[in-house]
Amino acid sequence: MKAIDLRHVYKKYKGLWVALINDTEVISADKSVRKVVVQAKKKGYENPLLFKVPNNNLPFVRSKHTLPYRFIDDTKFLRPYIPVTLRHQTRVMQPMLALVDSGADFCLFDGELSYLLDLDLTKLEKINLSGVAGMATGHIAHIEIGINDTFIPVPAVFSFDFSPKGFGGIIGQVGFFDRLIVEFDRAHKQVVLK
Repeated sequence: MKAIDLRHVYKKYKGLWVALINDTEVISADKSVRKVVVQAKKKGYENPLLFKVPNNNLPFVRSKHTLPYRFIDDTKFLRPYIPVTLRHQTRVMQPMLALVDSGADFCLFDGELSYLLDLDLTKLEKINLSGVAGMATGHIAHIEIGINDTFIPVPAVFSFDFSPKGFGGIIGQVGFFDRLIVEFDRAHKQVVLK
């Protein structure tokens, strides 16, 4: 498979959401992902590829993390709950457990955690989500998620409609799976991040 070069997009659209067609052609760009989708649909594109262009092109040093599956509730099911640290600017939380969920689009956290990171959700973009647990309204914040000493910038959703039992959040695909190879090794009861 041939790599796709998006350096021209990075240079022109730093910090913005873009809608792409043909993998590299930008058809709309804005700070709001909602506006990008609306603009794309006005141009006749129903399902463009959405991409949040980073502000900084930082090198990413990859290291391998092998973390055990855990029991956290009354069920007898082991699940890939991993300790993560949330960071926003100078605020850093202590590690908490989050479920690694390959079926979740976004990283999603209880809205109560926004206070610990000094995030004013009223100033952030609102998003409606749906899943097997129902509907939720949340706010998109650009934070970093840490695994040990490795921090990854991600757009994360904070929602007061989402309050998981026994853990603080869900690690979804956008941002996290884009930067790491995630292997679920159920036979050995571990998740491997590299």
